[in-house]
Amino acid sequence: MRFEALLDNRLVFLDRSFASYTDIIAFAADRMADVTGLPRQVVHDALTKREGLGTTFLGHRLALPHGYVDGIRDIVVLFIRLPGPMAVTAQERSETVRYVFAILSSKAKAQLYLKVLSAIAQLVVNASHLLDGATSPEALIQSIGSRQITVDEQVTARDLISCFVTVQADATVAAAVDLMGRHEITLLPVVDGAGVLQGIVDLADLFRATLPEGAGGADGLGLLSDVSDTRSIIIEPLRAFWENEEKRRVRDVMRAADTYVVEESAGYRAAVLLMTAHHHRYLVVVGPGNVARGVIDTSDLIRKAIRP
Repeated sequence: MRFEALLDNRLVFLDRSFASYTDIIAFAADRMADVTGLPRQVVHDALTKREGLGTTFLGHRLALPHGYVDGIRDIVVLFIRLPGPMAVTAQERSETVRYVFAILSSKAKAQLYLKVLSAIAQLVVNASHLLDGATSPEALIQSIGSRQITVDEQVTARDLISCFVTVQADATVAAAVDLMGRHEITLLPVVDGAGVLQGIVDLADLFRATLPEGAGGADGLGLLSDVSDTRSIIIEPLRAFWENEEKRRVRDVMRAADTYVVEESAGYRAAVLLMTAHHHRYLVVVGPGNVARGVIDTSDLIRKAIRP
């Protein structure tokens, strides 16, 4: 199935302004209820229930409110393009949003539903200009059709990605830490200028590379006997980190990605087995030529497969 076949002119809204994210959800619920014939409160409850499990802000100025509704046969997709980036807050998390895709589905369509979520995320990451340039709902659907995005019911590793971030090998440790903070992640794929995976780096690697020799070792993790111990074990290592984070490069501290790598075409089960076999919280998804596509977090499995 082509993704644009799921889009309805009546559910595409361009340059619509809102006062808050709550107003956006309410508007989406109203319009989807109008088109589907479902009770407005049922639609609203489905969207807000999923938001209550954790916000559906995915970065790249994208919000993806979605939910399951009994009695619906098809997947329903609504799109809102805001006039410009808007600062929004939900579940005590703030984000900047420009694009809102709201989705309703039945649990019988759960696999296809996950593919649609993935297709939307990849559209925004790789081709947001198509969403920016459209002047009418019809033009937007036609532009999306030019990407020939297909969705089917087989869930792959690529569909489980929600963090599309990488770090260049020649970046500083400071830049890597900033990326981790911005994307709320503690592991990054390290790539070259062409996006080819070179290795991985996690927060422990970065600290280890900048701390003085011996700091943070097993002896330092015992009981603190006085304030001077606190200073030597906690304060001084942090000071050393801040002093060195601009001097060290990611390429000097990265390590092999071997057991962290999963092909984008691999099935959902393969990704889960790899995570559990090596007790990894993260996996790096790669495409042809070993190009890094993004990162799967165990929380992605919860949000997308166990509690989608």
